[in-house]
Amino acid sequence: MSGCGRNPDIVSHTVKGLRFSYSERLQKTMPIYEYQATSDSDCSFCGDGFEIMKKINDPELVSCPSCGRGVTQIISAPNLSRSGTALDARNIEKHGFTQYKKSGKGVYEKTAGKGPNVISADSD
Repeated sequence: MSGCGRNPDIVSHTVKGLRFSYSERLQKTMPIYEYQATSDSDCSFCGDGFEIMKKINDPELVSCPSCGRGVTQIISAPNLSRSGTALDARNIEKHGFTQYKKSGKGVYEKTAGKGPNVISADSD
C-alpha cells in the first residue's frame, strides 16, 4: 500500500490486477462486502468470489469489475470486536449500571455496580 498523490490519507493497493484507492480514515468505518459470480466463471477476480470495501450509500455492485459478468452479494457474519473498556467493571459502575453473572440455577452474583450482592429465584 502506498500514499496516493498529494493526499497522504489516501491509500492505493492492487488486488488481482485492479487498483483500489481509499482513505485510511474511512477504512475503519467502511464495511467490506463479499460478492460471488452468478454463473460459472473462470475470471481470476470473481471466479472464487471477492471482497470490496465501499460506502453503505454506494450503488450495489451488479457486475465483476474485471470481466463484467453478473455478481451477487453474499451475506456473511460481521466481524465484531470487543476491544476497549466498554464492559470493564469500573466503566459499568461509572455509568451507573449494575452487572450480574450467573453463578447457578436462578442465582446471580453482582460483579459491578450498586445493588444486592446476590439475586436468586424463590423456590418455595
